Amino acid sequence: IAWPNIFQLIEEGSLKSWLLSPMQTPAAGTRDGAAAVERLLAIQVLWDTPAMYLAAGSTDPTAYPTETYAFDVLSGDEEAGRYWTQVFSRTARAGQLYALAGLYQTDPTAYALYRAALLSAPARERSMTLYARQTERREDAAALLPQIEQGTLYPQLGSHQTRSQQESALLLAQAVLRRAHTVQSRRIGWEARLSQQSLALRVLRQRSDAATQFATLFAQAPNVAGKIYALAGLQETDPAQYQRLKAALDANQKVRVQSADVITEETVSVLLADIERGDLRRFILGNEL
Repeated sequence: IAWPNIFQLIEEGSLKSWLLSPMQTPAAGTRDGAAAVERLLAIQVLWDTPAMYLAAGSTDPTAYPTETYAFDVLSGDEEAGRYWTQVFSRTARAGQLYALAGLYQTDPTAYALYRAALLSAPARERSMTLYARQTERREDAAALLPQIEQGTLYPQLGSHQTRSQQESALLLAQAVLRRAHTVQSRRIGWEARLSQQSLALRVLRQRSDAATQFATLFAQAPNVAGKIYALAGLQETDPAQYQRLKAALDANQKVRVQSADVITEETVSVLLADIERGDLRRFILGNEL
């Protein structure tokens, strides 16, 4: 963001408000607490996104990119403008375009400010990846602003199905874990960012039908990492089903495990032992157990 825009944020109080109101999770076990975790997962997905994905209008509710579900979660929030601002402030160009599309609908003043910030960047720094109908291309982010202002981009970013924010968050969490290739610690990478998979496990774990959701995840996950997440949840919520399903895995199969920025491999048998001691849940969830 250019310095004049930063000064404007300071003068209007937006920067102070953003710095002093981090995304804190309300009390666990409450709907407010559950919604905060769902929202944080959606924000993290858009912070991490390498590209913008235009939804193809699939009738299969499980077929969308995770970014589509994340957009649905935030678009349905009563304080969407606040969270779109947070998305813009800590993401690459593709995530900024998601945020601008949301801000145009919810907070025109903030949209104008961040639009100016985007346009102040050199053209070579505005390049981003766009996926449309399974075709990838590079695009100048500024070239998409007219589509935001004409209202043609916003409908392509979410599924816009008639579902609650909680239902969208469930689809997002299931998609994140179903597509997992690695079992991750709560924070990953050299910058220690929150793992989407850790947040997704929390979203499923806090539901009243958690055991059903974990069983669904086990059945649908094509990779063993996704099934390990399901078993970590089932061992806690439905021990009998855990015992039945764990027998379906090859105990000697190797699974990639990421701790911070270090990736190793462990056998399924080692990870099952970690689940039964509670060590794997602590590894994934940290102090959010």
